[in-house]
Amino acid sequence: MAAVLRDAARRATASGAVYCGVMAEAIDGAGLSATVSVSSFRHDAGPGESVPTVGELVVGLQEESLPSLSGAWRKVQIVDLPAVGLAARMLGASASGGGLDIEPSLVASMRTLIPVPGAPRVAQVECRSPNIAVTDALHRLFDAVTATFRFVPDGPDFRAPV
Repeated sequence: MAAVLRDAARRATASGAVYCGVMAEAIDGAGLSATVSVSSFRHDAGPGESVPTVGELVVGLQEESLPSLSGAWRKVQIVDLPAVGLAARMLGASASGGGLDIEPSLVASMRTLIPVPGAPRVAQVECRSPNIAVTDALHRLFDAVTATFRFVPDGPDFRAPV
């Protein structure tokens, strides 16, 4: 359990996350775990544009509809989140880890990119789990968690993660 938490914290810190949550559950002697992190980054908007469009965000994502040799695949879509509107999403199974002596493993993943109102920034909600056998169920869970995302008003403007 401590290793899962340390790994999640390390990944969140490396990605500049402003929030990281971890779920770990023992079910019939097997472990089920998942992480969610929220980060924000500056988007290089075009001339005269201060807020990135969802279309621009989707263009930056690459889809792999057929699994690669490693089993990785990605689907890109536009989703409508209840509290923030349209967002770009990439979901699938992606390679994670690996190193000199370690083979990369697949993880179920979902990354949702949300334009920050009034700013050239993007909020990113990333969900991951090593429990690849239940990818479809995890994607439904990740969608439900991401649907709770909202910006918090701070006076007349929005306060966004920086």
